[in-house]
Amino acid sequence: MTNSDNGGRLAHEIQLAFAATYGLPDKPNERQAIALPAEALKKFAGEYLAPQLGKITLRTDGDHLLISADRVGAAELYPADERMFFSLGEIPDLTFAVDEHVRVTGFSAGGLQARRTP
Repeated sequence: MTNSDNGGRLAHEIQLAFAATYGLPDKPNERQAIALPAEALKKFAGEYLAPQLGKITLRTDGDHLLISADRVGAAELYPADERMFFSLGEIPDLTFAVDEHVRVTGFSAGGLQARRTP
């Protein structure tokens, strides 16, 4: 039992930690973030619009991104490669789309499609 707006996430993290400690099959996947220069991260920052979630904001924070949306809260995203980012929580991997000029136009995550707002 938890006393939090994010109690489900906390309980899930506890379950994963328990599984990792005792070698159970539901242990978390280990992921390795790559280092991206600050300029490369900046191109992903901005506002996006997704029909299911509304406005989504991405901003840089040191060597990673922060994603926030009113309906899902905020999370940190780490680069897996030049266009894909992962979270340490339950957010699916984000894969960014670029146009012919290598400008970010949107992203997909799970079944979600978001487009960058002007």
